[in-house]
Amino acid sequence: MRCDAWGVEMSASLRTRTISGLRWTLLNAVGEKVLSFGTTVVLARILDPAHFGIYALAFVAIDSLGIFKNLGVDAAIIQRKDRIEEAADTALFILPVIGTVLCALLYVSAPMVGTWMGHPEVSRPIQILGFSLILMSLGNVSSALIQRAMRFDIRTVANLAGMVVYAAVAIALARRGVGVWSLVIAYLLRWVVTIPVQWVMLGWVPTWRFDGALLREMIHFGKYVVGAWIIGFMVSNLDKMVIGRWLGTTALGYYSLCLGLSNIAASQLSSRIYQVAFPAFSEAQHAPDVVRSGFLKLTKYLFVCALPIAVLFALAPAELLHLAYGPNWVVAAGILQVLAIDGVAETVRTVVDSALMGCGRSRAVFAINLVQLIVLGVGSVSMAMRGSILGVAWAAVVASCLSCGLGLGAMMRQVGVRPHELVRDLWPAGLSTLLMAGAMMLVRHHLMLAGGTLILAAGWLIVLAGVGVLAYLGGILCWDRPVAHDLLHVLRLRASSASGHSS
Repeated sequence: MRCDAWGVEMSASLRTRTISGLRWTLLNAVGEKVLSFGTTVVLARILDPAHFGIYALAFVAIDSLGIFKNLGVDAAIIQRKDRIEEAADTALFILPVIGTVLCALLYVSAPMVGTWMGHPEVSRPIQILGFSLILMSLGNVSSALIQRAMRFDIRTVANLAGMVVYAAVAIALARRGVGVWSLVIAYLLRWVVTIPVQWVMLGWVPTWRFDGALLREMIHFGKYVVGAWIIGFMVSNLDKMVIGRWLGTTALGYYSLCLGLSNIAASQLSSRIYQVAFPAFSEAQHAPDVVRSGFLKLTKYLFVCALPIAVLFALAPAELLHLAYGPNWVVAAGILQVLAIDGVAETVRTVVDSALMGCGRSRAVFAINLVQLIVLGVGSVSMAMRGSILGVAWAAVVASCLSCGLGLGAMMRQVGVRPHELVRDLWPAGLSTLLMAGAMMLVRHHLMLAGGTLILAAGWLIVLAGVGVLAYLGGILCWDRPVAHDLLHVLRLRASSASGHSS
């Protein structure tokens, strides 16, 4: 009886803080995407695709060492139930040292890395971007404390402030003709702004204590997290490395922008929700009913949000690319169509990872990532050697869908969810998606018969997307009205959200 009462009390408190966190993370996601997308739209008309390709290749090197910048210590801080201040102080001693060492390694190895990639011109951007590892190491501890306390209002304000600086600097420098350096310098200045804002708003003052035993505890916890991150990094960048190596930077520029567009839900929505879901599932891991309910609801909500985006990308890729990046990018429409499927799989996978990690199943996440890496590696290399960038995109889709299925299976077994229960929750979104696709294809066919070949890309896209979204929302309201009500409840910013921070 005590367990039941405790579970209900925790569920109510956790629900309040989670909803408040979701509101702020959704605001963060929308704000960042508007700024990022708007900046990219402008930059795509100023910079060459090769500039984006060089920038993407540089981040392959940065991210490869960036995995080790915190050794999973930040995840350990979030998971801890005691000695939080001591853990934070200890982490603050070691993380800047690690960031400095990694920056030095990148600086020295950059020429060799650029030669190995087949593009020596990428070495200098790698060297300069390496300083971001030092900057981020100074913000890792404060970021972990913010996430643990679920104070996502702080993260939102700090991140959007940094993004505004990034947008202004990148566009100003690009117009001055500095090429890829407009992206590099703007990225560094983003963190110069974001991290101090985080510290000031958090109000945390370190007491400069160091505990070696406590550090060993945190590193022991974080080693499986780092292992999963390593494989996850390789999964995220292997296709880009393969394309850059065998198909060139121009092809990589097309692929990178299409991948970023197709994964808009995963990168800007789901990754933010992970930041809320991970501490929430961690707190609820000893209350199986709470975890089960949260897993099913979060999976359904993200599935509902990701599907219409994927349909739009699949049925109007040329119009989207033309409107967003200009006529020179329309040739990549086929890539965007294929990668639209990848966006759905990666969105759902984020829910699975947060739930598994929160339940202490980091080994399962590592194993699933490893399977995805093997499938992606075999498929992308074989397709790139044949000169098929579409083949590489299909390899990414197959690998993502397989890992998503494995992750869903593992989490369903963890919380005792039967397949028919998941189907029961997801079928309304699936049926609404078919309705949306049918409406869009009908409108396209009708306008083509009516001789609408001269319709401007913007107007055509508004009509096509508007009809599709209305059909989708109509299906959701008809077949699953409660999910629409719940999503509106999460999005509705109330004055009571302030109380969620103090709960």
